[in-house]
Amino acid sequence: MKNRPLLALVILTAAAVVFLLLNRRLTQPSTPASSPAPVIAPVEHPAPTVTPSAPVTQVVTPVVAPPISPSPLPVTVPPSVVKVEPTVATARITVENVRTCLRQYGSMFNGNPVGTNAEITRALLGENPKKARLLDDFRLNDRGELLDPWATPYFFHQLSGRDTEIRSAGPDKRMWTSDDIVLR
Repeated sequence: MKNRPLLALVILTAAAVVFLLLNRRLTQPSTPASSPAPVIAPVEHPAPTVTPSAPVTQVVTPVVAPPISPSPLPVTVPPSVVKVEPTVATARITVENVRTCLRQYGSMFNGNPVGTNAEITRALLGENPKKARLLDDFRLNDRGELLDPWATPYFFHQLSGRDTEIRSAGPDKRMWTSDDIVLR
């Protein structure tokens, strides 16, 4: 969705044009289209006198567009711009999302993908018989391995055809320690 800011600008511009058109229509006198305009006889009025000491000015009221509010569309910021330290709670949610992807794969193909982290990641990214892409917005390293929030590759352990253990190394970035996050 690289065009979200452009889309927001187009929507706001269209809203401003509609506002201006409606405002203009409401300030103009309207006459019903079905009835003829009444005929009014011209009336002679004496010309106004202008004294040189009082300047004549015309008051012009500018039409002001409504203030532009922030875009209701979310703006995505690349992870390299925003540095937020992951917490165990947010990491647990990320691991649960990976588990959901594995379960979706298992439902589609009657079994979970097997292999190394990189092989499982490729299967979830669409290298499967149905070309189904189940992973989106996850971080990968240069070897194609799926990374946890601390940039450590996940460890996948196949327990059965439909059950896989997913292990994140946790904040200390070392596997098999007490702070690991493990889901089945």
